[in-house]
Amino acid sequence: MPFNDRINGVEQSTKALLDAALDLPKYVLPMYEFAAQTGPNAIMVCDQDARPIGVALGAIDIYMGAVPAIADRLFYRRISKRVPMDELVEHLSDPLESLRDQGDLQRLMVVDDYVSRSAGTCHTFRRACNRLRVRVPIDWVTLAGRGTALNVTPNLGPTAAAPWRDRPDVLGVSYEGTRLTQAPTPLSEMFYATIRQGVRNLFEHTLPE
Repeated sequence: MPFNDRINGVEQSTKALLDAALDLPKYVLPMYEFAAQTGPNAIMVCDQDARPIGVALGAIDIYMGAVPAIADRLFYRRISKRVPMDELVEHLSDPLESLRDQGDLQRLMVVDDYVSRSAGTCHTFRRACNRLRVRVPIDWVTLAGRGTALNVTPNLGPTAAAPWRDRPDVLGVSYEGTRLTQAPTPLSEMFYATIRQGVRNLFEHTLPE
């Protein structure tokens, strides 16, 4: 069955989610290009809600081919001020400590999804980095913009909401503190397949024949 027919065959709420997933790569492509230009040694993806962005970055890498590969620099970690600092430091110590000790850490990029909370999350991450004696430039990148991937409502201030936010059934992962539980569902598998299809669609329209 053609991919678009599979999307059209699901219920309306699920179709809206998959439409958002299909649109996501066009928002992520500038983030990929930025990472390719700035050359971070590690890209920390704020798990769990920014996981779809990380998946899109890895899928784009197949077409763009940054050296070294962006996909090889992706690390999924829960970064939250609700996590006790000692636990967060331990959670981030791998890979940051090993990269630091090897002298291979000159720049970090952190990918998050939610505009209004990023300042607090960023401050928490920087505190954890200081505890780990990681003192390098940090690029904090979030998605923002109109469209089905993220909906920004100017009248309500700089807030953004993705339809997969706080949806373990969609994301296929959940956390208790920093303890990750992977629990793929049929919906999460279709969701990530749709993101990868969105990447293919994007490059079919942009790459010369």
